[in-house]
Amino acid sequence: MIKDLYLLLDIELLLHKKIIVWGIGENGKILIEQLIQAGISDKNLLLCDSDERKQGKKYKGWNIFSPEHIVPVVNSSEYAIVISPINPETQDSILSSAASLNIDILDCYTEWCVKRAICFYRKKAKDNYVQESHEMMFIRQDCRALNWFMFAPLYEERFLIYQPGKVGSTSVYQSLIGINKYAFHTHCLNRLEIGAEKMRSLCEKMGGLKIITMVREPIMQMLSGMWENFDQTWRYSENVNFREIQNYFFGKDFYLYESEWFNTELKAVFGIDVFAYPFDREKGYVIIEERGISILLMTMEKMNELEDVIGKFTGIKKFQLDQKNIGSKKAYRFAYSEYKKIVRFSRELLDQIYFKHFFVKHFYTNDMIETFISRWSDDAGANVLDNRVIIA
Repeated sequence: MIKDLYLLLDIELLLHKKIIVWGIGENGKILIEQLIQAGISDKNLLLCDSDERKQGKKYKGWNIFSPEHIVPVVNSSEYAIVISPINPETQDSILSSAASLNIDILDCYTEWCVKRAICFYRKKAKDNYVQESHEMMFIRQDCRALNWFMFAPLYEERFLIYQPGKVGSTSVYQSLIGINKYAFHTHCLNRLEIGAEKMRSLCEKMGGLKIITMVREPIMQMLSGMWENFDQTWRYSENVNFREIQNYFFGKDFYLYESEWFNTELKAVFGIDVFAYPFDREKGYVIIEERGISILLMTMEKMNELEDVIGKFTGIKKFQLDQKNIGSKKAYRFAYSEYKKIVRFSRELLDQIYFKHFFVKHFYTNDMIETFISRWSDDAGANVLDNRVIIA
């Protein structure tokens, strides 16, 4: 029913439809204006809301119908549903209502997807989504890091959640701060330029530091990063589209990001080379101790099985992971889920990623690697979605 990914590839799927805008709150009203600006005739809009207080009223001349009242006029070949609420629970409720009314056969799109598809179509992404600069983001992160280290000696325990992006670290961080542990979550500290020796000395003087870091199999890590940072490429192009976003994130050597991170960040900042230590690939973790610094390094794929290990490392009895940041709750969840099903890579590239690079082999067994390959492999070298090549 949800066709978000397809609309990102081709907005024509929506432009020639009659559209049911479901949810006439603030998001719905903005969405209506954007649809009209994109060329949708106001005669082709039908407004619907599950809230009885809105039903029977008007918005700018349009009647707001109840879900039950739209059923008789809906024709599956003419109509599509656009869900305006952004809350996942509300979206699920609307989808459940559509199914109960037997109109779930209609193509359905979320507000997140429609807005981006319109931007692709109008070629005005920069005007619609203004992003703060990378430099400002880094400055803010650096200030937060310095502030955290400044007050760290005042606490008996200090936890640094420090790793590449999109490896499940937020779950660990939220779990720690949820029980009032002094913790900091970051992907970057090397801009502080303290120097590894000074940092290690600082950690010793303040009574030690516990670092939790993680890895994830490269393709899944990059896919997650692509969808989490979907809008970021709009800083660099006025004519951005789905293919450009995909090419930006899957450019040359995209899979080297994690391995480089351990050298450019963890080793550079703390002087610890994790690759100098054997890693238990079956159990999925190792604990490293060096001069006032303790590191728990895990694979994300094993993380849910390691709650007892994390609990012992942090001194927290009955430790439980917080799952608030999982992709299934994100605004882009439908497109992301579909994309994972259809995206494929050539065997040549997969061999290069998984077998010719020491990073993957250090953390995963050959059987694990073969499982990853079987998931992403397409012998033809590409996967086709409605005659469109997604990745070669």
